[in-house]
Amino acid sequence: MKVFALMGSPREGSNTDILIEEALKPARIAGWEVEKFNIDQLYINPCRGCMECRGTGDCSLEEDDILVVARAMAEADAYIIGAPVYGNHLPGQVKVLFDRLSGLIHKVSYDGESLRSQSRLPHKKRQAFIFAVAAASRPEACDGVLRYLKFFVRPELNGGEVFELAVTGVGAKGQIGFGAEELEKMLIKYNYDNPEEKIKEYLDLHKKYLNLAREFGEKILDL
Repeated sequence: MKVFALMGSPREGSNTDILIEEALKPARIAGWEVEKFNIDQLYINPCRGCMECRGTGDCSLEEDDILVVARAMAEADAYIIGAPVYGNHLPGQVKVLFDRLSGLIHKVSYDGESLRSQSRLPHKKRQAFIFAVAAASRPEACDGVLRYLKFFVRPELNGGEVFELAVTGVGAKGQIGFGAEELEKMLIKYNYDNPEEKIKEYLDLHKKYLNLAREFGEKILDL
């Protein structure tokens, strides 16, 4: 069994990266094969809109890493995809990847009234855990990213579930892994009046998100 993971932050060691690793722990313990891609380490040309892939499923810009990612998605039994919120949406690098993947893994048809998206991948039940990470404290800050990720993975699941998580209030790089001392330095830097009270609040919040990531990482293994 195999899990595909996409770390959609351009920063290694980011909150997104830490949560991806936490979500992957159950798969690694269970002996699943893990294939993780960091978006910043992929070489992906932007889509030119030629639409060739819509008919054939083949891309005219194949001299990059796109086929490696598409193959990994085809082989996987579960997906873990996380990304930070940039301007209420995905980072540009992730959107470029998904634009290129779209025609390779989805077949789009038109019935005269509406467009339908069907999977080109081998037909099997898959599960997915998707999450978005925002510095803002409002859960709705993650809505755009989660909505897009769900739309993207849904055709590949064949009856499997999508588990989603909005991670909010974490703005500093790697903050979700901070201990009390690192949090105190961060809060002093941002001129908080009572950092001691806020430290406990953050520690509890981070623990909750890490536990949820691990919990959803375990749920997607239940096929």
